[in-house]
Amino acid sequence: MAVLSNVTLSIAKIPSTPTSVRVTIKYRLTPSRVEQMARSVFNEEVSLLGRDWLTLPMEVPAAREGSLAVPTIDTPIATLGGSSFAVGESMPHVDRSRVFVISKSRLNEDPETTASGSEVQDELLARVKVSYAANKPTGASAPYPAFSAMLTGTWV
Repeated sequence: MAVLSNVTLSIAKIPSTPTSVRVTIKYRLTPSRVEQMARSVFNEEVSLLGRDWLTLPMEVPAAREGSLAVPTIDTPIATLGGSSFAVGESMPHVDRSRVFVISKSRLNEDPETTASGSEVQDELLARVKVSYAANKPTGASAPYPAFSAMLTGTWV
C-alpha cells in the first residue's frame, strides 16, 4: 500500500490582488514495490480545511479552574480533485503540489472578534487523499489520508 507523507500548507499574499491569497499544498506519495511494477494510477483530492474547537471546563490540581480545547470538526473550505498521476518502476516516490488562489474572506472560518475588537485567529490545515484510478494491485487498499500541520492566523 502506498503511503502519503510530508504534507505542507502555505498561504502567501498576492500583492497585485489584496483580497486574495495563494494557497500551496504539497505532499509525497511513496508507492509500494507492487504498485510500482503495476504502474498504478492514482487520483488525488486535496482539501483546505478550517478547524473548529470545543472548549470544555476541567478540574485541575490545587482546586484551580481550567479548560481543555479539543478539535470538533474540520470544515472543508476548498477541495480540488480529479488530477491523476501514475507511478512507475523507477519512481521510489512522487512529490506533488497543488496551487490555487482563494478569497481571503473564505479563510475567515471563525468570523467573530475578541472583546478588544481584534479578529479571532483562524486555524487551517490541508488534507490529502488518493484513490486508485487504474492498475490497482489485487487486495490493495488506498492509502490513509494525510494532514499538514495547522496554520494559525488572520487573513482578512
